Amino acid sequence: MRPPLQASDPGFELVPQRFRASICNVNSPTSLTVESAQGKKLFVFDRVFSPDTDQEGIWEYLSESVDAFVQGYNVSILAYGQSGAGKSFTMGTSGPAEQANPRIMGVVPRAAAALFEKLCGPSVKSGLRSPNRYSMSNGGGLHQRNQDKNWQLKATYVEVSPMAF
Repeated sequence: MRPPLQASDPGFELVPQRFRASICNVNSPTSLTVESAQGKKLFVFDRVFSPDTDQEGIWEYLSESVDAFVQGYNVSILAYGQSGAGKSFTMGTSGPAEQANPRIMGVVPRAAAALFEKLCGPSVKSGLRSPNRYSMSNGGGLHQRNQDKNWQLKATYVEVSPMAF
């Protein structure tokens, strides 16, 4: 959960009045309450991040998803919330300038970099390294095996906004 936009934030005037106040409260690392006309409603998730969790903290939790994907598991990462809640910021789809800054880089560029580093070996640009468990015990490591392979990633990014309808 991200802190609500402030009046001084860019785009604040585009957020409808009814979405400007925070109606969510983080109760624990796995639950939050939402205030509604019928009272407070409790929701439980695998993980709820508090407003003070930075991009690195979110990635630290989600980075194991890339390992699971490489091992053959299906992986989906979803950001859901009210307008101005920080979905685009957290996912890292707000623009190319943010994708180069490690302090504010979001989930999508971090996951793509980690995935390609695991498949093709460490990149000179990044400080990430492939874990030792991906190396082969017979001396022919994953990087050596992948020199003969052509990796291709097809990704889809969809942002649906009720204001667009």
